[in-house]
Amino acid sequence: MFLSLRDKEFAEEDRRILARYGVSLLPCPMQEVRYRPLTAHGLRDAGGILLTSPKAALALPLADESARPVFCVGRRTAALARAKGYQEVWAGPDNAAALAEAMKQKSLPGRILWLRGNSVSFDFVSALAGTCHIDTQIGYDLEARVDLPEAVQAAFAAGHIKGVMGLSQGQIEIFDSLIEAAHLTKWRTDIPLFVISHRVAEAAGSWTNIVISRRKRPVSVRAAIACYDRQ
Repeated sequence: MFLSLRDKEFAEEDRRILARYGVSLLPCPMQEVRYRPLTAHGLRDAGGILLTSPKAALALPLADESARPVFCVGRRTAALARAKGYQEVWAGPDNAAALAEAMKQKSLPGRILWLRGNSVSFDFVSALAGTCHIDTQIGYDLEARVDLPEAVQAAFAAGHIKGVMGLSQGQIEIFDSLIEAAHLTKWRTDIPLFVISHRVAEAAGSWTNIVISRRKRPVSVRAAIACYDRQ
C-alpha cells in the first residue's frame, strides 16, 4: 500500500488510477481546502487572470463572454481553466518564479487578477512590478492536518506502507511534522518518498530514499509508483 499526501480530490484520483494497475493507495491529505465565495467586480475588471495552482483553477468561476488571457503555472492548472470555458489559456512553466520570468517576455494586460490561496511561497506582485498591475483575491484557504488518521498509523505500524507520494513542499513538511509527533520517523529510512521535482525533493532532506519523477507531472509520479510496486 502507498500513501498519497495530496489534497482529497487529487489523492482520490491517484487511488483510482493506480488501482487499474493493481496498486493499492491510501489517500491521506495533508491540507484541507476551503473555497471562498468570490467577489464579482475583481474578475469583471481584470484584463487577465493568473492561476498558480490547480486549486485556484477549481475556485475560478465559469467563463463569461469577456475574452481575457489566463496565465497558469503548469499544464494541469491550464487544463482545469479550459474546462471552465476559458479560451485563451497559457500553460506556463511548473514553478511560479519561472512563470513570472516568462510573463515578462509577453505582452500583458495592464491589470491582472491573481486568484490564489491564503498562503503563497512566491510574490507575483513584486515579481511583475513595473510590468503590470496585479490585484489579488483569495479563492481558497488551506488548513494543515493536525494529526495522522488512526488507519494510517496502524498501516505504518503493521509495515503495510510501501511508499509515500508527496507533490509539494508543504505536503511533505506537514507530513514530516506529523510522523515525528507519532514517533514514526524510522519510516523515512525504510520506505521511498515519491516526488514530482528536485525542488520538492529539497523539502525532504530527512528522507533517505527519494524518487524524483522524470517529468514534472502527477502521471509521471504515479508511473514511478506502479513500476516500483512491480519490483
